[in-house]
Amino acid sequence: MVSRSLRINTAKVLELAELSRKLYDLNAKGIRLTLNGPDFFVSGLEEVKIDLMQRATGNGRERAEIMAKSSGEKLGSLVSARQGVIQITKPNSTRTSSYGIYDTETIEKVVKLVVTLEFKIGK
Repeated sequence: MVSRSLRINTAKVLELAELSRKLYDLNAKGIRLTLNGPDFFVSGLEEVKIDLMQRATGNGRERAEIMAKSSGEKLGSLVSARQGVIQITKPNSTRTSSYGIYDTETIEKVVKLVVTLEFKIGK
């Protein structure tokens, strides 16, 4: 038995997925392979997080303004802001975890970030 570990970093994820399928097909030809992966990660994750945080914070403020206005109040200053865990899931997934999720099985991903904002409210 021979063992070999390979790590390939590439932006050509579709080609890598196809290569992985071809390697699995070798088993049908009598060449026994045990394969793990490939694993697909989000490139530029820090930039994605910052973009999501900006959008989520803006969206949260808009929602808070609607809630305050609907109750006859005015939205005051921001009291506190917290970032929750990041969830990186398969498309259409409903999975969440208090520790966060990082799907590496699929190429397409949905990245979710929760922010909690507290504002003063007054007339």
